[in-house]
Amino acid sequence: MRVGAACVLVASVLAAPLSRAGSLDPTGPPAPTMKTLDQVEPRIPVESLPGNAQFLHVISQPGSYYVSTGVFLNPGLGAIQITAFGPVTLDLKGFSLMSGRWGGENGIVVSTNAQPLVIRNGILSGWDGAAISAPTTMNATFENLQIYNGVTGIDAGARSVVRHVLVNGCATGIIAGVGTAVLDSVADHDAVGIRIDQNGRVEGCTVYAGSNDGILVGAGGVVLGNHVSDSNGIRVTGNNNTIDGNACYNVGTCVNVSAGTGNLVIRNKSELCATDYLVGTGNKVGTITADPTTATPWANFAID
Repeated sequence: MRVGAACVLVASVLAAPLSRAGSLDPTGPPAPTMKTLDQVEPRIPVESLPGNAQFLHVISQPGSYYVSTGVFLNPGLGAIQITAFGPVTLDLKGFSLMSGRWGGENGIVVSTNAQPLVIRNGILSGWDGAAISAPTTMNATFENLQIYNGVTGIDAGARSVVRHVLVNGCATGIIAGVGTAVLDSVADHDAVGIRIDQNGRVEGCTVYAGSNDGILVGAGGVVLGNHVSDSNGIRVTGNNNTIDGNACYNVGTCVNVSAGTGNLVIRNKSELCATDYLVGTGNKVGTITADPTTATPWANFAID
């Protein structure tokens, strides 16, 4: 049986048609197969762009741009103007755009609704106007930025995101348009730390040593889990806001909802503040207590 099976196998192999492998000779000289960084993510250096009478460089076309060197601007000149209609990403790559507070100059100005817009990863200092001005641009993202010594830090348009931003020494740190979220950011030694318009959100932020309002809220907003110290606290100017889980230390008034109605104030903590909670009629406020052992889950604390 074994001999018969072997004979059948040999016969099958001999009967099969002969096949040839392909040529082993190369079809041409060796060539690179990897893509360059520009092919993977085409980006344009801002320094290659011309400017105008007001700005050192102008971004006039949609695209992805980056800064490759820091600059210190002369009086009367801003850094970058964005006039493009369409998506623009601007990566400062850790470099600084600096001015000397000469008299109203702006750092980065978005003159059109260049949505979606992303500005990230850099330092802006000494802008006597706004470090970043984009009040008419919707759906923008501003992240991983440090801003020092100006009039306005960031002026963001509607339905935008501001996150991981530090603003120090400005008249107003962050201005947030309708429906904008300000997240995990720091306003330090600003006259007004963070100001949000209608339906905005401030969450996880720290406001320190401001001379005016720490967080200023319009209508329909959420102020959640922030820390305000050595300034004024949280002031509400409109209706239907939620002020939840914030901590104030050594401020004028921790939570001020004397204006507006339909506001909800719960689970906040006021410690060593001149006034703990200032609540007008028509608003809802959790019980104010100093004893956590008897407090309800919605109680606000006042600790002196």
